[in-house]
Amino acid sequence: MAVLTTAVVLLGILAVFNIVLTLALARRVRSGTEAGHSHGTPTFPDLDEVRAGSSIRPFAVTTTTGSAVSYEDRYGDTAVYAFFDTGCGTCAKELQPLVDLVHREGFTPHQVIAFVVHEQYGSDEKRDEYLGVLGDAVTVVVHERGEIDLPFEAGGYPAFVLVDASGQVLRSGVEVSDLDTVLAPV
Repeated sequence: MAVLTTAVVLLGILAVFNIVLTLALARRVRSGTEAGHSHGTPTFPDLDEVRAGSSIRPFAVTTTTGSAVSYEDRYGDTAVYAFFDTGCGTCAKELQPLVDLVHREGFTPHQVIAFVVHEQYGSDEKRDEYLGVLGDAVTVVVHERGEIDLPFEAGGYPAFVLVDASGQVLRSGVEVSDLDTVLAPV
């Protein structure tokens, strides 16, 4: 009987400890949300692969219109680099927010490049859907994985990188809204 009583007491202590940890975690998540974006989503750090303060790598690519685009063409302008994959479910959800950002912030297509990975086995309809949403609001480069040297090595898709006129990363993230913390008026 003493063993059973001890087990029940220990189980009770463990349950109380679990509740305390859960409440502490909930409090921490809530405080991160309040310090985040005005629309209530938490602020996340930059992408591990593309940290603020890092520099853009030289690149030279051909756009869907046949124009050549390189690092030198973009140097001197604030720029946004977006990375999508036509096989990525969440990428499609970030296409329109990117176009909205371009219009809201007054970016020109020269300042925003969308790199769209389209594998040979991928759907041409999906690629065309991406191109239709992006339209002429941004410069688009469609390529196969590993086919070109990218200005950044994104570990996953989607990825967004805001770069200043000197080529230094100001902010990166997995949603267009992650760039708002830098773009928002002070």
